[in-house]
Amino acid sequence: MSAAPGNYLIVHTSRAEPFTSAHLGALIKALHTAGEPSAELVDWIPLETLGRALKSDAAASALSPEELDWVTRRVDDVRSEIAELSWPLGDGLIHGDAWAGNLLWDTVDEPSRPILGDWDSVSRGPREVDLIPTWHAATRYGRDETWIQAFVDQYGHDLRDWSGYDVLLQMRDLAQLPGPIRRSSNPPHTAALRQRLSAIRAGDRTSPWVAL
Repeated sequence: MSAAPGNYLIVHTSRAEPFTSAHLGALIKALHTAGEPSAELVDWIPLETLGRALKSDAAASALSPEELDWVTRRVDDVRSEIAELSWPLGDGLIHGDAWAGNLLWDTVDEPSRPILGDWDSVSRGPREVDLIPTWHAATRYGRDETWIQAFVDQYGHDLRDWSGYDVLLQMRDLAQLPGPIRRSSNPPHTAALRQRLSAIRAGDRTSPWVAL
């Protein structure tokens, strides 16, 4: 992102006012209605980051061979289920990791405004991918119905009305594994990896997880 000539773009990751799901919903709606980008986009691949992480030395150290095999097969299964979905919101430019932790404050002008950061996963894909992190935050990270509703009020769509909702929640669960795998030499990340993997393997869809 660039600023006007002679100006600098200043972003803050923290300030007195916390980010809300309403901020996120408005930004994702603007992104999804912005039209075709001028740059060519790669196609979205479900769980691409996890797929790479599972091939790393860190995964070989953090997971037993049996666990590694199980997660690899689970990724394949979820990808197969996703391939069978119909997507009511259609395809287009997506952020790919649209959760509130990737929001920043742009303070170059007053009033400052929230912006989306961390564009490593930007691609062309189904727009529902950018919605599921909000519902997942309510499921795993202590958010509540008001968090979901504030997003819905801004974006104008409720994922729970769609048959693919549960599959995307399962995908988002798996998408929480690469970070702890890469940092598994750190005790808090090891604990988080064990908590998340145990829940996923047990079919536990609702227990709260420790955020990192």
